[in-house]
Amino acid sequence: MNQTVRRLVTLVVACSLLFVSGGIDRIAIAAPYHDPRAPKLSAYYLAIGDSLAYGITAPGVPPDPTCRSIDAPGYVCQFYRYLHQIAPAIQLKNLAVPEMDSCILVNGYGNGSPCSTAPPGGAVGSPIAAAVQFLKDHPGQVSPITVNVGGADLVPLLPAAVTDPAGTAARLPGLFRALQTNFATALGQLRAAAGPDAEIIVATQYNPLGGIPAPPLTPGLPEIARGAINALNQVLKGVAAKDDARVADVAAAFDANPQGAAVLTFVPTTLAGGDPSKIDIYPTPDGYTLYGQTVFRASGYLLPLKVAAGLRHAVLKRGGLETVKGATTIDASVAIAYRLPHGRTRHTVIMASNAGRYTLSFHVGKRVGVGTVRVCASDPFSSNSKCSRKLSFRVR
Repeated sequence: MNQTVRRLVTLVVACSLLFVSGGIDRIAIAAPYHDPRAPKLSAYYLAIGDSLAYGITAPGVPPDPTCRSIDAPGYVCQFYRYLHQIAPAIQLKNLAVPEMDSCILVNGYGNGSPCSTAPPGGAVGSPIAAAVQFLKDHPGQVSPITVNVGGADLVPLLPAAVTDPAGTAARLPGLFRALQTNFATALGQLRAAAGPDAEIIVATQYNPLGGIPAPPLTPGLPEIARGAINALNQVLKGVAAKDDARVADVAAAFDANPQGAAVLTFVPTTLAGGDPSKIDIYPTPDGYTLYGQTVFRASGYLLPLKVAAGLRHAVLKRGGLETVKGATTIDASVAIAYRLPHGRTRHTVIMASNAGRYTLSFHVGKRVGVGTVRVCASDPFSSNSKCSRKLSFRVR
C-alpha cells in the first residue's frame, strides 16, 4: 500500500471511530512498550551510513546527526523518534559519514586507505571498525542496527551521466563488483560482532531521478539510472539475505509515489538550474519521513498508540475561542469532532507533530448551552485507532 493510500485509510478509520467508539480520555505510556510479536529493542540504536544517515538535506539546513532537535532531519532521526516512543530510555550511536561510499565503509579514508574519493571531512576511520568496537564495548546492548550504503558509490558518476549516459553505463559493472565485495565484508563483520539476535536493517537506495523523463534529462539517462539503481539494490538485498538482515525497501516506497521518486528529493528544483554538478539528490522533509517510516515498517517494531486530549476552557462566553490540545503518537492522524451548543457536529483532521502534539482552536458561536469534543488518533503504520472520551464545555 503506498503512502497516500495508507494515510487515507487511517484518516477514514479515525473519522469513523468518532461516531462508534467511546474510548477513554487519556492513555499514558510511561514505561517502555513491549509486544511479544515485536523484535527485541535494546539500550542502543546503532546507525551506520552515508549522508542520508547523517541527515544532509537542503543547502543551508544544518544536519543534526545526534538528533538533539525534535525536527532533526534524516531517516535516522525519524526512526529514532519512533523507537523513543516505544522505549524512552533508548540511546542513539550514529556513525554516519557524509558521502561515505562502500570503500570508506570498510577502510576509512586517509592513513593508507585504498579509497580514492575523499569525504567532505577529510581523513576518517572505518565506520565498520568503529561499529565493531562499539558492539564489543556494549555486548548484548545494541539493537537495532541500520545500514545504508551505495548511493555515494554512484554519485560521482552523476555529472558525467547527464552528458554521457553510455560511457557511464560502461563503468557500472566494476563499480558493482567493488560494492559487492565491500558490503559483504562490512556486513559480515557487523553480524559477527552483533551476534545472531541483534536486528540489522539494510536500506535500499532510492532513484533520485525516478519519474523525470528525457528531456529534461539526456536521452537514455532515465533508463540507465533505473537499471543502475536496481542493480545496486540487488547487491544490497543479496548480501543482506546472507547475513540475516532485514531489508527496508526505500526504493520501492519512493517509486510508489504517483509523481515519481524524484519529487521526494530536491532534484527537480536543482536540475532546473542547468548545472549537473549542483543537482541535490537528498530527500525533502516528506522524503525523509517516508524513508524513516519504511525503515520502521521493516523493523517489525510496533508503535504504541496513545491519545490524550483536554480543553482549555470548561466554561466560556458566547463567541469565545475554545481550544482542544493534547498528545498522541508522532505522525499520527488526528480526527477531531466538535459540536457547538444546539448545532451540528463539525469534523477536522490534522497531523500530529514530530513531538506527537496537536492543537485545534474554534469559535463556540453565539448560542448558550453545552458543546462537546471527541478526539481519535490513528497511527501511521496501520489502521489501529484510539479515541478520547467525549469532552464537554459550557457556553454562557
